[in-house]
Amino acid sequence: MYKNPNKNRNYIIYILFIFLSGSILLIDLFSNKKFSNIISDNVDFLFPVNEETIDKLDSLDLNLFNTRNKLVNENARLKNEVIELRKLKLTIKELEQEIKSNNDLIKNVEIQNITFYKSSILIKNTENQFFIAGGRNINATKNDLIINEEGFVVGYISKVFDDRSLVDTIINNDFSIPGIDQNGNEYLITSNKDELLINSISIQEMNSNIDYISTDIIFGHIAKFPIVDLSGVNVSTANNKISAQIEIKYKFNFDSSIYIVKQK
Repeated sequence: MYKNPNKNRNYIIYILFIFLSGSILLIDLFSNKKFSNIISDNVDFLFPVNEETIDKLDSLDLNLFNTRNKLVNENARLKNEVIELRKLKLTIKELEQEIKSNNDLIKNVEIQNITFYKSSILIKNTENQFFIAGGRNINATKNDLIINEEGFVVGYISKVFDDRSLVDTIINNDFSIPGIDQNGNEYLITSNKDELLINSISIQEMNSNIDYISTDIIFGHIAKFPIVDLSGVNVSTANNKISAQIEIKYKFNFDSSIYIVKQK
């Protein structure tokens, strides 16, 4: 049978390789590994690695580590700056709103001999009454007027405590306040929680063309403050009485800008 000479040649090469490897291993063992040391030295010669190279690699790793730390710290610093800038923006916005509120207030009220105590809503009870900041500590008294940022009356103090006061507001059924228009007509303004009900109690001039109904010293108020604006509102003059209803649009919340009005 014909045998492949290439296959026989491969067997011979394998045998020679095993014999040569075994011989090198034996020579290395009996020569105290001189042969392997020679090979190792030659490899070191081809690929030299000295202490200077190792130091350079260590220095490179250290530089990369320091650079990474610097980037992390810089990123954290920038994030903190962004947070602070956002806080500053909110503060500026609040100040701008307060300035606008104060300007609106000045336009609508008489400010001579009047002090405005900036207050805030603390809590609301089950009867829709609000506790606001400021009581005996600012010499607040019963019936002191409460106005909003535009100078309109939105309530009055009904009870005073040490550092807070209870307020009846325009959204309370118990709200009731007298007022006068530009014609000298007097009114009683009450509330049904959703609307203010305006009814005349004394008429000097029958006229449905009414702008503001305001507080007045004849009712014991310290100055004129607008209560309602009837411009553009349907005003009735039936039965020799002037009457109107106006929707309550003002919304009370814990961010409301309200003021307690006091005599200087």
